[in-house]
Amino acid sequence: MKVLVVGPPSAGKTTLANVIAGHSDTPSVVYHPTSGVRILEIEKEPPRANRRAGESSIQIELWDCSGDPRYEKCWSAYRKGAHGVIFVFDASEVNPDMEEWVRNFPQKIGIQPSQCIALAHYKSGKPKGSLRAPRGLERVSIHETSLDNTSNIHLAFDKLYGIIYGAMAESQEKAEKEIMNA
Repeated sequence: MKVLVVGPPSAGKTTLANVIAGHSDTPSVVYHPTSGVRILEIEKEPPRANRRAGESSIQIELWDCSGDPRYEKCWSAYRKGAHGVIFVFDASEVNPDMEEWVRNFPQKIGIQPSQCIALAHYKSGKPKGSLRAPRGLERVSIHETSLDNTSNIHLAFDKLYGIIYGAMAESQEKAEKEIMNA
């Protein structure tokens, strides 16, 4: 399973990817922008609702993609084979425009809004619970996050993981039926 983490520069993508992958929930004091992409690997149990017989664990690639526009030429490579998208934006930014990210990632891949989440990240302070959806993310589930409570980050990812796993299992089952009926 391949999940992309995308959004503008300095939004907190690397910090949140590290939390999801279990690498760290403490951000670096010094900001180091991601060059190109970082790929983190996670192994998870299949969700109980859609678990297939004999399946023990799922390998997940979490692609932490740089928000720097100079890497835009690499986006087609990032998109190839992706199953889901995590949008990250700085929750303290006024009216962030996420339309470009939606247009260039899930829309170009054909990923449904249900296979995406948005993390409105507070680098300091706590979520306020009154966030409006940025332009482009009106149909995507938005979760306010901070490092004060990382459990909501994990819960949001687990929900996304379950939805993507279900879609992948359904697609595989459909392909198998087509083969059997051919």
